[in-house]
Amino acid sequence: VLLSLLLLLCFSCQKEKLEANLPIVVNDGIVFHDGRLIFKNVETFMNQQKWLSGNQKNPQVIAERNKALGLKSMTEYYLEGIKMEENDPKFVDYVAKYPSVFNKEIYDNSTLYVLPHSIILCYIANEDGIFQVGDQIYRIVHNYIYRTGDESKIEMLLLPKDQIPSKEVDISTTRPGLESKSDLAQRTEYFSNNSKFRIV
Repeated sequence: VLLSLLLLLCFSCQKEKLEANLPIVVNDGIVFHDGRLIFKNVETFMNQQKWLSGNQKNPQVIAERNKALGLKSMTEYYLEGIKMEENDPKFVDYVAKYPSVFNKEIYDNSTLYVLPHSIILCYIANEDGIFQVGDQIYRIVHNYIYRTGDESKIEMLLLPKDQIPSKEVDISTTRPGLESKSDLAQRTEYFSNNSKFRIV
């Protein structure tokens, strides 16, 4: 009996180790592997974007689905971080721990922390901004998207833009006219009873 119990325990531990290395599949076409979501093709990717858009008002549903895959997305890190006070040392440490998630922008005497891309796209990217569609691996960063079809070049996606060899990684601008003035404008409106809060 003791021998049977030990064999059962040994085999169940081996099974858990084997299963831990296997990709996690949430549905046909979406897999979590090597720390990133991998979409089978563009259609699967677009269907996920539609689902995220439809569930945007239910971040808990999105977080649960991502958790089932093993992913904690950029948006989830962002939403967790912005709950803290800006002057709190824990917030400063949190932003430093996830530099790809938080982009600091100074505008009209205000410090804003923004995601590098749309909240929907950031829901599928890992903390470094990486996801994959078909054989193309993408990284979203502030104002740019990096892309490579060669998995051995994935480390290059983590380099600063000016250090990436253009032959190895395709770099696209996410904001048209980035170097020129745009038609967009912003204004800061302070609340009259508390200057700590403002609308931008």
